[in-house]
Amino acid sequence: MAVAFGPGIMPGHNYVSACDIVLSETGQLPHLPVLPDRGKDHSLVALTAGLSPELFLAPGPRTWVMEHRESSLSRSLRVNVERDLDVAEALWTTVDAVKFQIAGPFSLAAQLETPTGQPVLQDPGALEHLTDCLVEAATQFSATLAHRLGAQRVVVQVDEPRLDEVAAGALPGPTTFDPIRPVHSEAVRERLARFPESHLLLNLCGSPENVAAVTAPTIVDVAAMQTRSALLDVLGNRLDSASAVLALDPQRVAQDPREEAIALARLCRKLGVDQTILSGIDVTLARPPQDPGRSYAGLHELAEILTRDAGDL
Repeated sequence: MAVAFGPGIMPGHNYVSACDIVLSETGQLPHLPVLPDRGKDHSLVALTAGLSPELFLAPGPRTWVMEHRESSLSRSLRVNVERDLDVAEALWTTVDAVKFQIAGPFSLAAQLETPTGQPVLQDPGALEHLTDCLVEAATQFSATLAHRLGAQRVVVQVDEPRLDEVAAGALPGPTTFDPIRPVHSEAVRERLARFPESHLLLNLCGSPENVAAVTAPTIVDVAAMQTRSALLDVLGNRLDSASAVLALDPQRVAQDPREEAIALARLCRKLGVDQTILSGIDVTLARPPQDPGRSYAGLHELAEILTRDAGDL
């Protein structure tokens, strides 16, 4: 059975409205909305820090700074998380399954500096501490959601949109003489493998070049994976092993879900993959939708079409 779920980040400021859209259109796997339009303190970086009792962030001159001590901002970020969870619990009461997301260690480190102004990616100790904080946060918040919402299944979505840049050493260093070194695929695989395997979902939209470097179930941007033959091969292998979640264009999904289903079946035939496998492949959006109501409704319809008609498209 194909399941539709949202990517997590949504436009707007109203958490109640966002929760209502999520549950009504993607009730098989609702997600906690992330609403960065509410301000920097509600970005995915801030949310991730709010989930970790040991990750202390402060605003710096260029980017976020990873501090050694708790600050009033750190406490405020945790309050934001708790307040939003209270809203979701009041509206949803109980759910069988739920998804939440955090920033992954590489993409998050790309946006953080140490108190001395050094990129966290260049400080092995800081990167190690950051990873430990994220793994602990994922584990603890999963338990919290299971308790608060009665969820039997809690999916942890780890977002790594900048992994391709990090792995390639394409991020600018603090100076031209101090570049940020590339990260090899073995190191990528090892660090991401520290997250609990049960119900882990890596989101590599924005990082198609590293889909082959990881083994966990992965959200892949279908359009991006069709830009090179090598990436098409990776996509085919992922479909064959049923370890991919297909991320699609929000506007196209909203406009014509059946046409999107037909396009996916056509892609399977091109890759030499049995298109009936689509009946069990989950679908999501490749980026935050401008109109979540329409895009989520289209996504829900797409999943129903794939479940029912995958072999006949």
